[in-house]
Amino acid sequence: MKKHKGAACLIFLAAVLAILIFMPYLWAFLLKKFMTVTEDNYFFATVLVTLPELVIFTGILALRKRLTVLTRNGRGIINTLLAGGFMLTFSIILLMANVMGLSPDRKPLPAMQILWFLLSMILSAGLREELVFRGIMQNTLREYFGWGTKKGVYLSVFISGAVFGLTHLVNIQSGVTVAGAVSQAIGAAGMGFYMGAIYARGGSLWALVILHSFEDIAALAGSGIFGVSTITQAISNGAGIPSRLVTFALYTALTLFLLRNDKLQECYDAFDIRKKKQQSP
Repeated sequence: MKKHKGAACLIFLAAVLAILIFMPYLWAFLLKKFMTVTEDNYFFATVLVTLPELVIFTGILALRKRLTVLTRNGRGIINTLLAGGFMLTFSIILLMANVMGLSPDRKPLPAMQILWFLLSMILSAGLREELVFRGIMQNTLREYFGWGTKKGVYLSVFISGAVFGLTHLVNIQSGVTVAGAVSQAIGAAGMGFYMGAIYARGGSLWALVILHSFEDIAALAGSGIFGVSTITQAISNGAGIPSRLVTFALYTALTLFLLRNDKLQECYDAFDIRKKKQQSP
């Protein structure tokens, strides 16, 4: 029985990942029949491509009777954000560094382009990825390995985080250099661990959406707000693999710190495990 349950879990998560990875290409192909995607409307096109995916993933939650993922407050948005205090602080510093490092005569892009950039970061990077990797994948894995167990907490966080990192390798298909994609994947895996730990501790998916969106906005502000480069160029020319390995190690250490033994009860409380032993909240 356990073997069949594991196979069903694996097939379900593989299907969700297939939708996440391949559906954008289908929507982009269809979109090209109605408009020509350029640097000026790239983020607008990204929003259009993302909206159908959000409907699909929300539908998956509804079919599995897991819409509480979107409404659960856990230990509260504020407490969840506080658990991610390092990421929030780092994003603020990163945003300031990216903006202050620009030439004084560099002007912002038109307001509508900036608006579409912000919306694309919130909907595509923030909501879509958190919905899939924390809302669906991490919760599914934790349900499989045991909601009220240390094993369930750790395996769900580290497996979903590792897969989150690996999926960034598909950016090679979009023109990102192999070195740039590998570097991004390493950093994303570490960040995936950390965000998974934040979610496990706080239980509020919306806090993760805020943290993730803000981090991506800060990292890509030069491209999305000032037009310094394209997103592909920004990723290709980002931090090298050695720097990303340091980031990976730091995020992994923070993950273990958040999930230390004396804080595991908070991981259970955030999902009402004391009331619903071994059940999906």
